[in-house]
Amino acid sequence: MSKLKFNLTLLLACLLTAVPASLWADLNYTYDEEAQTATVIAPDEGVYDGVIEIPASVTKGGVDYAVTKVGDNAFKGATVTSLTMNEGLVSIGTSAFNNMASVTELTFPNSLQFVGGGDPLCGCTNLTKVTFGTGLTSIAQGFLFSGSPAVTDLYFYGTTPANIGGYFCAGVPDVKIHVLETAEEAYKSKWTTIGWGTAPNIVGDIEAEYTFADLQANIDAFGKKLNYAGNALGAYTEESAADLVAAVEAAEALGEHEESSTYRSAVLAMKEAAG
Repeated sequence: MSKLKFNLTLLLACLLTAVPASLWADLNYTYDEEAQTATVIAPDEGVYDGVIEIPASVTKGGVDYAVTKVGDNAFKGATVTSLTMNEGLVSIGTSAFNNMASVTELTFPNSLQFVGGGDPLCGCTNLTKVTFGTGLTSIAQGFLFSGSPAVTDLYFYGTTPANIGGYFCAGVPDVKIHVLETAEEAYKSKWTTIGWGTAPNIVGDIEAEYTFADLQANIDAFGKKLNYAGNALGAYTEESAADLVAAVEAAEALGEHEESSTYRSAVLAMKEAAG
């Protein structure tokens, strides 16, 4: 055998052993032929294993089906070490990830709208972090009710808080809930308990993208709060009133084509001056 042929053979062998097991066998699906959508379901035998990617679409009989759902119990007991979910996924079924003990993080796409109940993460004993995109609208009862003691952080990138069912994080009362800095008050107002009367630990520490319209809305809000240059001394000292006036005037001087970071800095300056 020539040296070149030997090297090519060796390279092919290395590539084959590096391919995740999930790529060798398709996920199991049910199909809605009218809507041309597919739902990921549990395998006919055994459980899913290794590195898994849920695709945006799957082809059957020459027809492309959008993968929009993870079905009930689809990954229950799976020995999956990494799970990637692509855009287009809309809903997660009941108990979809029960006892998926090897996964440490889950990130849901912006397209996801609904997460079903049945304590869907129960038994995910090594899971520490869960991230939701911008499109989430509803989470059913008992999302982190029990069996996921290692979860320390939840991230929500939506500007509007989703509707959450009871006992939302009852099993992890100390979990930190990270939200957009611009949405912190909205989340705190809507999510008053995460189970058993426990108040959520919500922090607005995710940097938001700011537009010129966002800047104008904040200028208007802080201007009204101060009564712009008027009678602010009932709520402010003379110095703090002057600081807020200066911050508002600096924000007003910005144009329509600044970077998001510039608008953000101006808004934060007004907030700091307003106390």
